[in-house]
Amino acid sequence: MLSRLAGIRDVTRARPLLQVILKLFTLCVKVKKNQLVLIQPELNAIAVFLNILKELCASKESSASQAAITEQLLDVS
Repeated sequence: MLSRLAGIRDVTRARPLLQVILKLFTLCVKVKKNQLVLIQPELNAIAVFLNILKELCASKESSASQAAITEQLLDVS
């Protein structure tokens, strides 16, 4: 999931994929073991999440769905 998330370059075109991945991550981080795996430095998960957040902030489109995705992303990280 991290590699697919890292591969997103255009947030507006990949919005459905982004929503599904973030929903899965939201479910994953509810398990302590998954939290421990995601914070491992070799996965670079935090950098991937921050990059997507940067892309969201850089996009010129501002809508309620973008705000919801940003909130999901912040909840996961």
